[in-house]
Amino acid sequence: MTATQAWFGAAIGRHAALHPLAPAIIGNDGTLAFQDAHRAIEGIAAMLLRHGVRPGRPLALMLGGRADDLLLLFACHRLGVPVLVLSVQDPVPLANALIARAAADLVVSGGSPVAPGLSVPSIAVGPDWMTADPGALPPPPDATAPCYLGRSSGTTGGVPKLVMSTHALEMADLDIGWSRFPLHAEDRYLAVIGFQFGVGRSGAQRALLRGGAVVLAQPFRAMADLVATARRHGATWTKLTPTHLRHILAAAPPDGQLLPGMRILAGTGPLAPAERRAILRRVSSELYIDYATNEVGSLAMATPEDVRRNPAGVGRPVAGMEMQVVDEHDRPCPPATIGTLRFRGPLFPHDYQHIVPGASSRFVDGWFYPGDAGIIDGDGQLVLKGRVDDLIVMGGTKIYPADVEDCLAGHPAVAGVAVVGIPDRTRGVAATAAVVLRSPVRMRDLLAHCHATLGVAASPVRLVKLDAMPLNEMGKIDRVALRRLLVDAGRASKGPGHG
Repeated sequence: MTATQAWFGAAIGRHAALHPLAPAIIGNDGTLAFQDAHRAIEGIAAMLLRHGVRPGRPLALMLGGRADDLLLLFACHRLGVPVLVLSVQDPVPLANALIARAAADLVVSGGSPVAPGLSVPSIAVGPDWMTADPGALPPPPDATAPCYLGRSSGTTGGVPKLVMSTHALEMADLDIGWSRFPLHAEDRYLAVIGFQFGVGRSGAQRALLRGGAVVLAQPFRAMADLVATARRHGATWTKLTPTHLRHILAAAPPDGQLLPGMRILAGTGPLAPAERRAILRRVSSELYIDYATNEVGSLAMATPEDVRRNPAGVGRPVAGMEMQVVDEHDRPCPPATIGTLRFRGPLFPHDYQHIVPGASSRFVDGWFYPGDAGIIDGDGQLVLKGRVDDLIVMGGTKIYPADVEDCLAGHPAVAGVAVVGIPDRTRGVAATAAVVLRSPVRMRDLLAHCHATLGVAASPVRLVKLDAMPLNEMGKIDRVALRRLLVDAGRASKGPGHG
């Protein structure tokens, strides 16, 4: 492979030469063909150079879900510019801390608003950028060049660490995805998750690099709009957060399937086994579960057959990935034993960028520790048991929130559930389940359901009814905010009948 072919995005130029009029990006404003997308990427790259952007120098991007955002990303890849992606939801102090950590000196927006108060100047892609004369662009970067400055995973409330990925690592992650669900030029990706999120970027970039089209779904007001867009443009695959999937499931008919034309419906977060079964039955029979992190991409994946065999699992390690379940001394656990997960891949980064000596890291001796606990079932599938830090030890019994959440999610009256440990004078920590209901039920009846399923020792001691769960911008439950909510409100001290 030559350097021209090695950069993350080179395939777009090849598709433009072979199939210039094939659709690349489909949106409300029309369709952009591959030849036009290729020209736009080079035009934006040229304009970035004119604004002082240089290969190898980090750049911060403010992205959303527009065509310009996607083209801007590939323009940065073409120049060999390491990219730090910001979101409009980032508070200004957090954005400034990330900018400083990345050593970026400019923010470029693809059209999303840039909040005042950023510590460096900002510019936006203009309407003339995509038609600018590219002139003589510098040579494209090779596979070893930096591509992204990704944020560490998790919601700890602090400033995320940054990890540098290369063009080779990004291409390898796409190859892994293609091996599990092969894509073709005829496939169309429904871009529901914005490009400010890694999972949203990877789906759209994977589609374009395979010669397929990206159908822009944002903005949409209701699930009916999303379904109509998918059907109108013939979308064949998509990636959705747990929140998206739950809303789609709520809109699905009791019989038949809402999206029978979806060849790949990839879930990107935790779902209860009962929810997965319902999605297979009422939305699409092609449900995949992608277990991935911001730092290194996909770690494991469950195919539709895997989901049917064990709806609690996240599948098997992706190609080239080594997985272990280890104890507190980093010794491999016996089969069917819960432990800490760690993974090793040939192109993994060695550590976070600019990490302070002595600071904790998830990269240790060539292994990456995502911070999750899990178990490997008898079929070889990985079953997650929650974050290691979320483990609740109550009365000497280890309580994994995922077990309690799966139990309560299976009750017909429960629409949403999360389990956290709350400080308790008697027990030290009290396992507390927050529930959102779809129909009336007494908390003591839900507690009895847990006792009958899990046993008293492994059940929560308190249940609290909420109107809604606190979520982060990816639609995942924000456990830090939930714990704070329960403690600050004093609800956790009022017993299982509260609410």
